[in-house]
Amino acid sequence: MTTIIFVRHGQSKANVLDRLNSNPKYKYGLTELGKKQAESAAKEIRKINVSRIVASPLERAKQTAEILNAGLGLNIEVDDRIIEIKMGGMEGKSCKEGRWYFELGERKLKKLKVESWAHLEHRVNDFMDSLSDYKGAVVAVSHEDTIRAAISSILGLGRYELLGMAIKNGSLTAISHSEEGYKLWGASMPCIPKNMLAKIKMP
Repeated sequence: MTTIIFVRHGQSKANVLDRLNSNPKYKYGLTELGKKQAESAAKEIRKINVSRIVASPLERAKQTAEILNAGLGLNIEVDDRIIEIKMGGMEGKSCKEGRWYFELGERKLKKLKVESWAHLEHRVNDFMDSLSDYKGAVVAVSHEDTIRAAISSILGLGRYELLGMAIKNGSLTAISHSEEGYKLWGASMPCIPKNMLAKIKMP
């Protein structure tokens, strides 16, 4: 069985400034609160025998991965497939707590060259599928919409149905893959419950 623990990066300067960001050239690192959130997540992933850490190429995700990796000594892999939804013409604009996507509408989003939800789901699924034969626990440090896309593909829901689901900074979302397919164990969790830990913990 493959276990994927998606961790949303800790609070970043982009969060504080209320800015949309998917372009790696803009270096929005973690705030002090964000570092503490990453440290709390690190305590949780150490309860599992994690053998790989993969991070989005954005600065806030890579910094979170480095904190998660403290004491583990793993090689942090960087994968474009788990980067934030590509903002296009919305880069640097106000995020309005996620309402921007809903308020703009599909036609305007396409004009602004914002990545479609279908394409986001496709690349996140491609990432998860690439791990389907891997026997172990993988931590993937990613972003709110990217993690929501992973959840939506498993539950068969769309972007708008999951708009009210907040994936909190530093939270954990647990997904497993077996012969029966994908299973969502929990979303946006501050910790891994003991009953869940016994089921997903790797030997």
